[in-house]
Order: sequence, then structure tokens, then C-alpha cells
Amino acid sequence: MEIKSIEELTEIFMESKSRELTVSWGDSSVYIKKSAPKKSIKKSEPKKVNLNTVSVKEPLEIKSSKVGIFYFSEKEIKIGDIINRGDVIGFVDALKIKNEVISEFSGVVKEVFVDEAYPVEYGQVLLVLSD
Repeated sequence: MEIKSIEELTEIFMESKSRELTVSWGDSSVYIKKSAPKKSIKKSEPKKVNLNTVSVKEPLEIKSSKVGIFYFSEKEIKIGDIINRGDVIGFVDALKIKNEVISEFSGVVKEVFVDEAYPVEYGQVLLVLSD
């Protein structure tokens, strides 16, 4: 099987809901497994809030625009880091093409949902910012 065929097969697999794939031909085989999504655990105590004075804001989510493998651009982003609009967060490697992930918002990183070399899907939330 040629590398191009394996890359195409990998792209189709990443877009599917399947978690594992094994392909065998002749004496060779390829095994691909998606890693489990990282879950965010928050510990907080309930607060009393006056609902008349609360304004509800949508979270500022930075999402993947491609299917592929995510890599941070310079250093791994952590909770508390400051991101400015237009900053290059990282890139998604899709069939050896590096697609930049650029922040559309400014804010402080509230949650990080990806690690270095993490497989991502189209529209998957990578980071959540608070303004």
C-alpha cells in the first residue's frame, strides 16, 4: 500500500466516528487508534447570584477549522495565558499541509482541550477564553 493511500485512509478515518482501524494487505498491516478526548474537571462552590444583574455571555471558543493533528505554534498554551486577536495558536497538520489556527478573540485562557500532536476534528473546540 502506498503512503498516499494510507494518508487518504487516515483522513477518512479521522472524520468518522470510529475509534480504531486495522488494515492488512500481504504481510503488512496498519493500526490506527484515536485517543480519548480530554475531559475538563472543574471544582467550585456554588455562589449566590442576583439574577436581575447577571448578563449571560457566550464563551469565546477557538475551534479547529480542519481535520488533522494539532500542534501548538511556539509553546504549549496553559490556563491563564493571555491570547490576543490574530495570534497564531498553532496549526492543524492535514495531509502534510500546515493550516494555521488563528484566534478570533482576545482574552485569558480558561480551558484547554487539546495536547501537542492531538488528533482534532472540524469544529472541535481547542481553547475557551474569558474576556
